[in-house]
Formats: sequence, C-alpha cells, structure tokens
Amino acid sequence: MDFIDFCIKIRWWFLIIGILTLSIGIGIFFLFLSVIGFVKNSSLRKRKTNITKKANSLRSPENKSKKKVGLVVLTFVVIAIIIIIIFGDSWDEVAEKQRILTEQAMKEDTLKNTPISVSIDELYSTFSDYSELSEIQKGELYKNKYNGRIIKTSIRADKINEASLSSQYVVLQMSGLASCTAKAFFSSSEKNKLLNTNLGDTIIFTGKLINYDFGFASCIEFGDSKVIEIKRDQP
Repeated sequence: MDFIDFCIKIRWWFLIIGILTLSIGIGIFFLFLSVIGFVKNSSLRKRKTNITKKANSLRSPENKSKKKVGLVVLTFVVIAIIIIIIFGDSWDEVAEKQRILTEQAMKEDTLKNTPISVSIDELYSTFSDYSELSEIQKGELYKNKYNGRIIKTSIRADKINEASLSSQYVVLQMSGLASCTAKAFFSSSEKNKLLNTNLGDTIIFTGKLINYDFGFASCIEFGDSKVIEIKRDQP
C-alpha cells in the first residue's frame, strides 16, 4: 500500500482527527491528508470502466442511500468545522493559555520552595490546647499554610539523641521534665553539625512541619530538617 492508497483508505479518520486537533495547529496537517485522500478517491472513481458503472447502476437504490448518508456526514463535518473556527481558540490563544499555565506552575513551585519564617512560640500558641482555634480550624490552617511547605525556625537544644531510626537524630525543646514543646528530626548528613551543638544552644534550621498535635508525649514535629546556624547559649 503506497502513500496515496493509505490516504484514501483512512481519509475519514484524517478528517475527524483534523477537526478535533484543529485548535492546536496539528489539525491542519491531518485535514491536508484528508483532502488528498478525498481528491484521489474522486479521481479513481472517474476512471471506473463502463462495466463498473453499469453494475453500480443496477444497485442504484443502495447507492442513493449511501449518498444520503455521506451527505449527512459531510454536512455535520462542515458544521463542526465552522463551529470550531468561530468559537475555538486560535493557535496564538492556545499558546498564550499554555504560557499562563506554565507561569502559574512556576510561581507555585517557587512559593512552595520559599521557606515560611515562624517561631516555635507562634506555632505553640496556634496549635496547642491554649489556642483559640478549634481542632477543625487547626487542621484547615495546617493544610492550607504549612502542609508540605518548608519552614524556617529555631529550636532550643535541650536534648539531642539518636532517633528510633538509626539514620536520624532528634533535637528536643522541652517544656518540662517529660514533655516537649518541639522536636526536629535531622538526617545523618547533619550529624557533624549536631556534634558541634551544646545543650542549651539554639539551632536555626529549615524543615517541614509533620505534626502539630500536643499531648503528654507529643508536640510540634519537624522532618527533613537542615541546620542553618548554631547560636551558643550565653551564660
């Protein structure tokens, strides 16, 4: 099967695909292939022998029915093309919409990677039992403002231990003998920085807020934490 025969055989598919993709430019190519198929098919019909014409004439009622169906389909296609041309977006409009969507996505990525500066005290007053917010309000605030975002804050190193996962270390800021205000989990790559941290020092770090519930053994928790600076405790 050569190229012309291929265009003739699937000319209707080229027409349909061309109409559906006309708004993004590539539809013009498929419509061009469709035109080739229809034109060449028409030329082949004109070359039919008299015997074929006579045989077709014997089936004239069937041919008339096929012509009516073809006319209905062609009318529908023409109407669809006109509607797309009138109401569909042009190539420039599609490109502009794509540009706007790309810029919005880049802004969202930039915003997501920009740390939120907030203190432990602010988070405590927002999410602790002394907060004026209800539990559903806390959950909504966390979801819209903090979930998945990088937070820049500081924690007083009252305790520095290995976490239950041997590849992590945890720094705790205590509020009593057995309860904590905040804890931050650091990966093993931060070990050397933590070795240079004395108890009572303040660690400025970035991390993601992974828990905001307060209880007897729970407090604000940060994951994926990275040390930015260590401030020595002043005697």
